[in-house]
Amino acid sequence: MDLYNNYTETKVLRAYLECSLWTSTDDVDEYLDTNFCIEDIHEESMTMAMADVKKFLEMINIDELDLEDSAVGHDFWLTRNGHGAGFWDRNYDKKTETILMEAVEQFPEVWLYFGDDKKLHFS
Repeated sequence: MDLYNNYTETKVLRAYLECSLWTSTDDVDEYLDTNFCIEDIHEESMTMAMADVKKFLEMINIDELDLEDSAVGHDFWLTRNGHGAGFWDRNYDKKTETILMEAVEQFPEVWLYFGDDKKLHFS
């Protein structure tokens, strides 16, 4: 299934990518969202992000949990990468928080960086 054909997955992915730009810095500590946008992410990295978001959503069954799409994408990025904020800040009930936290633990940290090819890449 193409991620762009699923509205929920597309909204979660967009929030995930926007958060990655917002929290990542270049080599002079300027936040990437100052000078870059989602379209600057390399195609292979975009494919990787799409696969991670899709897998995460399948693990948590977002429709049954009745969660806000953009909050899930934002918090998936923050929690996965140890930013000190994330799913536990939303005041979810204990069951929902446990489902989200157990799922996100299956994903290693990734970082967004500016490559020699002038595109953004996930590590």
